Amino acid sequence: MEGVDPTGEAHKAACSREESFLIPSEDHVPFELYIHYGTRALSGSTYSYGDRKSPYGDPVFVAYNLLSLQADKVAYNAASRVIEAKGNVTYVSESGQTQRADSLAFRIKGGQAVRLR
Repeated sequence: MEGVDPTGEAHKAACSREESFLIPSEDHVPFELYIHYGTRALSGSTYSYGDRKSPYGDPVFVAYNLLSLQADKVAYNAASRVIEAKGNVTYVSESGQTQRADSLAFRIKGGQAVRLR
């Protein structure tokens, strides 16, 4: 049928504004990368997320295992499993300590999000 989106991508982008990727740990614990966003774009294997351009500036929220962060913009490369966050980044470490930065990057490896910079 012409005009029908069989994957539901248009519905996902317009309504739920959330996405998850199954990325199990090395011992097969079924972790998922969860992303809540305002806008989303896809280029190759890189997903780019931003806020909704609303007066409230809703940040992008990301969670994986013990990682949680929010930022103005987030890019996730599904092939390399790298998460890059930019703009007003707030990150909660495994110990529960809150940290702030202009930008941070993580690689998902072995069930953990390893900080790159």
